[in-house]
Amino acid sequence: MTLPNGGQIAASQINAEFGRGGQMGMFEARNGYYGAINDASGPRPGGPSRNTNSGYAYSDWWGYQHNASYSPIYLYIIENSADADVRVRRYWFNGDWVGEWWGWATGWGDSRGNGVYTYARVGDQCNAWFDANVDWGNGWSNCYKNVYSNYRGYLGYYYEPQFVGREISWTTISGETISVDNSCY
Repeated sequence: MTLPNGGQIAASQINAEFGRGGQMGMFEARNGYYGAINDASGPRPGGPSRNTNSGYAYSDWWGYQHNASYSPIYLYIIENSADADVRVRRYWFNGDWVGEWWGWATGWGDSRGNGVYTYARVGDQCNAWFDANVDWGNGWSNCYKNVYSNYRGYLGYYYEPQFVGREISWTTISGETISVDNSCY
């Protein structure tokens, strides 16, 4: 169960999120007596935009998901007929910028050949930018530009010339694996 994103939250809801019954103390919940605060949950006590009360106010628990898991994001690039660069940008659930990662050159992962490109938390807002700036090759070559989720299927799928810029955006959910593909054959 994920806690609601707004409105009133009861101690019993926080207790249930930890899988507990009985009495609950806010100090104990926030300080790990019932289990560590899960960092994979974007909205979480003490997390981004929740530092005003450091997790001791009920509103600091809005949207918290105790059993959330990170979502790996993979890049797959094939540059046969043209330059095929991709940028993945992540934002916290509240819109604050986290960072961006660029991939170029044929292969899985980043430019060093690492498979997992980055990890996203539950609720992170992400977008992939398929760069229209073709440094070499035939920009009229058709390429596959897509973002695929193992839970939701294609979040965007295009077969178009490489010089056409494309952006695909999504919000991550717990445990899904995202594959970003820019393949110019």
